Amino acid sequence: MTTIAQQRKEYVAELDVAEFEESELTVEAVGSQITVRGNDWLEEVFRLPNDVDVDHVRALYEHGTLTIHAPRATLERRQISIEHARPRPRRATLHVVPDRARRACLRTDVTLE
Repeated sequence: MTTIAQQRKEYVAELDVAEFEESELTVEAVGSQITVRGNDWLEEVFRLPNDVDVDHVRALYEHGTLTIHAPRATLERRQISIEHARPRPRRATLHVVPDRARRACLRTDVTLE
């Protein structure tokens, strides 16, 4: 049986693993997912909120109970500067009206976009 408690600075999960020795268990943390494996037949997977500090998760085995401590990450607030956008370059479009009889142009117009 697994119980998970949210505390102020960490999440604490307790698993009853009395049928296993400490050397038979592995604990893996990837993102906010924690996986506990024992021998070939135990695989307990649980997902914690995204604010888990994976680098500092630790597990303790004592009297058949595996206790996993997953500290909450410290979220820092920072000011983000706003950059000025560069003006878009203007495009010129040339409109030509040909006069095929004279083999010349009657008129040309330039449009800026």
